[in-house]
Amino acid sequence: MKNFIIVCFLLLLVPSVVFGADFVPTKLELSAAEYIQYGFDGSDLDIPVHVSGTPARVVFLVYTKGKGEEIGELRNGYLGWHYVNGIDTCMYVSRGQDFGPGDNVITWDGKDADGGVVPEGNYTYYLWAYDYASPKHKATHNNITMERGRLNLVPFDMDGMAFENPRIYTIELPVFNGGKVFASNWVIGNDPEDGTLRQTTELDIPAEWQWFLRGQVALNPEDYNIFYVGLQRQNPTTKGVWKFEWIPDGMAQRDNSWSSDMEWAVEMDKGLDVISDGNYLYTAAYAQASVEPASKFFIIDFEGFIVDSFNLEWWISQDEKDRGGALNGGPRLISHCYGATFLNNYFCLQQQVDPMRYMDTGDMADFTVWCNLNGDYFDDLCFEETNSRPWVCFGGSAAEINSCYSDRYYFSQTPQYDMGAVSFVLMGPDGTGIDYFTFAGETAGYKKGSVFVQTDGAYDGCYTDNEAAESDQNGIWFIGQDSLKGTISSTVAVAEDSPAEFSVAQNSPNPFNPTTSISFTINKADNVTVDVFNIAGQKVDTLVNEFMDSGSHSAVWDASGFSAGVYFYTVKSGDFSKTMKMTLIK
Repeated sequence: MKNFIIVCFLLLLVPSVVFGADFVPTKLELSAAEYIQYGFDGSDLDIPVHVSGTPARVVFLVYTKGKGEEIGELRNGYLGWHYVNGIDTCMYVSRGQDFGPGDNVITWDGKDADGGVVPEGNYTYYLWAYDYASPKHKATHNNITMERGRLNLVPFDMDGMAFENPRIYTIELPVFNGGKVFASNWVIGNDPEDGTLRQTTELDIPAEWQWFLRGQVALNPEDYNIFYVGLQRQNPTTKGVWKFEWIPDGMAQRDNSWSSDMEWAVEMDKGLDVISDGNYLYTAAYAQASVEPASKFFIIDFEGFIVDSFNLEWWISQDEKDRGGALNGGPRLISHCYGATFLNNYFCLQQQVDPMRYMDTGDMADFTVWCNLNGDYFDDLCFEETNSRPWVCFGGSAAEINSCYSDRYYFSQTPQYDMGAVSFVLMGPDGTGIDYFTFAGETAGYKKGSVFVQTDGAYDGCYTDNEAAESDQNGIWFIGQDSLKGTISSTVAVAEDSPAEFSVAQNSPNPFNPTTSISFTINKADNVTVDVFNIAGQKVDTLVNEFMDSGSHSAVWDASGFSAGVYFYTVKSGDFSKTMKMTLIK
């Protein structure tokens, strides 16, 4: 009898043992031709697209290719409120098309957004898709959330190689922790029901500095145990960035010798996050209700010194009668994703910036990549020209945006709160507004934002905050998502099919240590660049940047000063370019 009781007890334990399971998502993957030849004669172009994993709502876009310098600064869109600077721009964007897994076809009539035939030439095409039909899949424990859209998803390690399991870093605020502040780290792939897998370190932050503490953590690119937090006190109004060392399950150690406190004469309503692109730390401060210019951007080095600071003119009305209130007083959130930096407010204005481009040239015009003064329609419900102040976005009915994050091709996504079951607005790589979209099972609840993993790994997809009335439904949830890009050309631009015109060979040797040779052929004399990028998309070296005659050439990369890992090299000549992967071993 005793043995029978023991067996029954062990059987009762079985469900608790097998109930928990690691997070394993079903990926959505797109595939299509890298190069497509087309006559640009107004006829239909059929593009085969294969969808695997889940159903997909797919958007097709056509962009100029290699014309950024020629385009320069350009204003277009509604009332000229869409601005681009030195980047390729959107010629055509389709509505979402719903495809099931398997072979599908996208058809384009060769016309632009205004119905005109697109001129003959070379163009980049994009496909962007998400799983519109499947339920969300829980990816983290309930305590991992995007406080007001703040979250740092880290897909790459310190050497620029993709993590097998990406990391999520966030700050847990004192209001939820009995007055204590914690930084949290969650490894994607862990069992989301097991709260013990959540790694934390406590932050000793005085109450007066918690006035506008937010949920974003910036990591030191050379040591992920070192991190930075943006915070603010009210009296006297001071914005600060503090440096900490992560102590697992203990009290994080603040580096008191490191300081970037920023006194500012104009009283600030709000603080802002701190982020890093691996080169510098960035933060901002602003006074939303001020009638004086009061929106400022700070560039800070890793020694804690403010390298530069300047007013963000896009966020300041030049008309005094429009200043104050809920105009765009300044960006409330900064995010950095796959090499792109974004600024956004709760309402309306969106902006992609390039601080390093500005640092290289010293020209403030180079800071802005694109800007939408009215959200390119979709992030602004008060854009009618008949409004007394049409570009003042807050009119009592505007959607609350909270955040802006992008995928590897710079498609950015902003959540839509106060718009019923609408989940997000999608913007193209130049800020072009695409459409409103909805996740399966979406409600009118609070929407904080979505971040993306795109490393060609097992966890690629969209990760979105899920705030629900039931606490066990909170956390970060997974939805399938993918994007790709290719070339549509009037000539055969495929290196493999036409080596006499343009070709790039695989580097040799590969893998290599420490040097390797990159060979390529160009069909006509032109300026040629050969650049090397790490897996995070950051340019780490330029091997060639000069005018070359047609024919075969080669360049040697000496990687003695670089860490082992995967790198990419891009050879560009005129309208042609090709990117290939190489591996450095040590």
